[in-house]
Amino acid sequence: MSVWAREHRALHGALRANAIVPPLVRRLSLERVSPDDDEIRRLRGWASTLRADPGWAAIEPVIDNPEAWPRAWEAAVAAGFSAASDHHHALLFGRFCEGFAHARDWDGAAWTWNQSVDAWARVFASDYPGTLFDDIAPKLSDEGPDRAQMLREMLDGLIDDRRADLREAAGLARPGDAPQVESRRLRFAWRALQQLATVATDRADPHGTLRRLQQLAQQACASVNAELVGRFEKSVTEIDLSAATGDALLGPFRWVSEYFTAVGFTELAVTTMISAVVETCWSLRRLGRDESADFAALIDVARPFNRDLFARLVSFDSAFGHNSRCADFLVFVGENQTGPARRVTFEAGLEVCPGHRNSAMLLSYEDLGEARKIIAQVALTPALAARVPNTQRRVQSLLADAQRLLDKADDTYPYNEALPDARESLATELRRLNVTLD
Repeated sequence: MSVWAREHRALHGALRANAIVPPLVRRLSLERVSPDDDEIRRLRGWASTLRADPGWAAIEPVIDNPEAWPRAWEAAVAAGFSAASDHHHALLFGRFCEGFAHARDWDGAAWTWNQSVDAWARVFASDYPGTLFDDIAPKLSDEGPDRAQMLREMLDGLIDDRRADLREAAGLARPGDAPQVESRRLRFAWRALQQLATVATDRADPHGTLRRLQQLAQQACASVNAELVGRFEKSVTEIDLSAATGDALLGPFRWVSEYFTAVGFTELAVTTMISAVVETCWSLRRLGRDESADFAALIDVARPFNRDLFARLVSFDSAFGHNSRCADFLVFVGENQTGPARRVTFEAGLEVCPGHRNSAMLLSYEDLGEARKIIAQVALTPALAARVPNTQRRVQSLLADAQRLLDKADDTYPYNEALPDARESLATELRRLNVTLD
C-alpha cells in the first residue's frame, strides 16, 4: 500500500508539473522559453511548493493567458511565496536573464534580472538558506566550508557577469581598440549593479549575505569607473595636439562624457575631465588652435562636468582644491559668449575661485567696456543741451554709472592697463559738460 501511495504521489506530481511548468515558464520568460521534458522533471518540486503559496491564487486563473502577464506575477509576489518557491524563482529568472543578455535583449534582461535579485533577497531574508546548508552539511567532508562564511558568500557570483557586462559596455574589454560605449547594455549593467548596491536596504539579512552583496556591487561600480578614468587619462596623453582633429582629438573626451552621463558623475570623473580639458585647451591656445571648431566642441563636451564640479565646490561638498581648474574652464566658456551671459560666467569664476586672475581681468574689462559705452553715448550730447535741467540730470546719472563701473573694474582687477585712459575720457566729459559727481 505504501509503495502504491508513493508511486501515486510521484505520478500525481509529474502530471501536475506537466500542466503547470510549461505555461508558467513561458510566461515568466516573457514567452521566450519552452521547457523540455528534463526541465519539467527537474521543476516538479517547484510545482508542488508553488501550489501551496498565497501567490498561487493570483497565478492559477491566468496561467494560460499571456496578456495578463507580467501584472499577474507582480500581484503574486505581493501576495507572497515560500522561500523554497522563491529559490526556484531566483534560479529560473537568473537563467532567463543570461539568455536575454546573450541575445542582447536588454529590456528582457533587465526585467528578469530584477525578478531574480528580488527573489534572492526574499530567500536570504529568511532562515531557509541556513536550513538548506544544514541539510547538505552532513554530505560535506569534515574539512568543509565554514557555515557562516559560506552563507555570507553564497551570492557573490551574481556580481561577476554584471561587472563583465559593464566593462564591455564601457569599451574596456578590448584595450587595443578605440573605446566605444554600448548605451543600452551599459544602462542594463549599471542598473543591475545598482540594484545589488542597495539590496540590503530595509531588508532582514540574518546571514549578512545581502550586505556583502551590496558592498561587492559598490566596489564593482567604483572599480570600473576608476579603470575607465585611468584609461582616459592615458589616452589624453597620447593625443598629438599639434595635428589631431575630429575624433582623434575629441574621441576620448566624448567617450568619458557618454559613459558618465549614463551612470552619473562622480568626483573623480569631473575633476579628471576638467583638468584634462583645461590642460588641453591651454596647449591648443599655445599652438594657435583655439579658434578651431574642435576647440569649441571640446568645451561643449565638458560643460556638464564643470557644472557638476562647480556645484560641488560652491556647496563645500567635495572636489576641494580644484577651484582654479573650474574657474579656468569658465574663462574658456565666457570668452566665446556675448551679452549678459559673458559677465555671469566670469562672475561665476570668481565665485568658485576668489582672486582667480583671468576671471578678474576679464570681468574688469567687461565693466570697463560698459563704462566706455556710456561715455561714448554721453559724448554725443552737445554742451549746450546739457544745460537743460532734465538733460543735465540724465547726463549726470549716466556719468555716475560710468564712474561706478570704472571703480568696480579697478576693485576687481587693479592691473587693468586700460583704466587710466577710460578715467581720462570720463574726466573730459565731466569738464566739457560742467558736471560734478558726488
